Amino acid sequence: MELTHLSDRTTEYAGPVGTHDINGIMYPEYVTEHSLNLVRDFEVREDDVWIVAFPKAGTHWIGEIAKLVLVDGHKEKIDRSQQSQPISFGTYLAEESLCKRALAWASPRLLNTHLQEHLIPTQLHQGKGKMIYVVRNPKDSAVSMYYFLKPRNYQDLSDWDRFVELYGTEKMRWGSWYSHVLGYWEKRNDFKNMLFLKYEDVKADTRRAIQQIAKFLNHPLSDDALQRVLENVSLREMKKTYHVAGESNYGKQKVADKVGGAHLIRKGTIGDWKNKFTVAQSEVFDKIYQEKMAGSGLNLQFQ
Repeated sequence: MELTHLSDRTTEYAGPVGTHDINGIMYPEYVTEHSLNLVRDFEVREDDVWIVAFPKAGTHWIGEIAKLVLVDGHKEKIDRSQQSQPISFGTYLAEESLCKRALAWASPRLLNTHLQEHLIPTQLHQGKGKMIYVVRNPKDSAVSMYYFLKPRNYQDLSDWDRFVELYGTEKMRWGSWYSHVLGYWEKRNDFKNMLFLKYEDVKADTRRAIQQIAKFLNHPLSDDALQRVLENVSLREMKKTYHVAGESNYGKQKVADKVGGAHLIRKGTIGDWKNKFTVAQSEVFDKIYQEKMAGSGLNLQFQ
């Protein structure tokens, strides 16, 4: 099987069902121009913390670390009523209401978004607040995103062969992984308020990553606090907190006290792509990756 960019095969393909094009980027249908404008004009506070990533790159994991750092690892002190869905959602999740509710949230607020660099709040560009950008190798991100979307039975996104063909192109839901990641990477020196993290580095040395985040947030941790944070962000503890793959039935008692949408947490491993990609798919994906990333200086771990 030979993978090609969708743009190389047809100019008529509009994107997967359940998405629509806004200025060249394919968004879920509940993202609207109105909601994107609300994000652009969002009033950022100096102590806001924004977690930014392409979907399925560890957004909730890094967000949980940041939350725990700010409460010295005391999980019970996190106010889950201020748990935001990714900023950019339109009427489907009542974005306007979310923006209004966030005005009443206690500081420091923690928000997250999957939006490209040029669409985040203007005030973040101006240096207000802090951003933590996390990137994960695109093969593992692709597999994680596929399993996240598969239960929703979206056309083109439920079939792996079609999904992997779309991934990395502008026809993918949320647009191109390459455009998103490189957009932030190339501006990393312009953003004085951004910490750029690699998922694989956080996985390899979580203690060090916690210390990096704590330093970035100007919230040093005692040894005891650091240990509490480390224990509370293990995969086991994350699965206790967030909905995981297979827990989509919100009526079940076992998931009644969990937060976030269904299928948020799956394996969280490095190299899981080997269990899904065929040899041919991997070879073509690697070729495209090398072409897109050439000269960027951004090196990621795939296993």
